[in-house]
This record gives sequence, C-alpha cells and structure tokens, in this order.
Amino acid sequence: SHSHIGHDVKIGDYSIIGPGVMVSGYASIGNECILGAGVQVNNKNIGKNCIIQSGSVVLSHISAGMYAAGNPCKEICAAELVYNIKMN
Repeated sequence: SHSHIGHDVKIGDYSIIGPGVMVSGYASIGNECILGAGVQVNNKNIGKNCIIQSGSVVLSHISAGMYAAGNPCKEICAAELVYNIKMN
C-alpha cells in the first residue's frame, strides 16, 4: 500500500514490495527479492534473491543474493545468512 513504481521498472517473479516503497524509472528488481517498508530505489538494479532492509535508500547496484541496508544502502552479507536458509 502507498507504494510508487515508476515507468519502465522491471520487477521479478515472487518479489515482495513492502508498504511505502518508491522505485523510480528504469530500475530493475530481480526474482524473489524482499524490499522492506519505505525503501527507495533510484534507477538502480537489485539482483535476484536480495533482501533490502526497511528505510534503505538504494543509490548503487546490489549484487544477487545479498542483504543490504542503510542510507546509502550497502551490501552487508549474503542474504542466506540473515535467515540461516539457502535461497535459490
């Protein structure tokens, strides 16, 4: 709810977009990603199987399979370490 998806944005299959997320034009979000509440993505690519923490501002590309957080958003660790599961 209350999210904004800009023009020419590509969102992969089975991705979860939290409330208040803003994705500006020409961004790309891979398959099976989770974007927490209030995330902002500014014309950048997020690889598949990524988790972006709530309130993060994505100003650079995020590699596949990463957990990322902050303002500006930075890769922290492999996403599978966050939940102690393997995400394919």
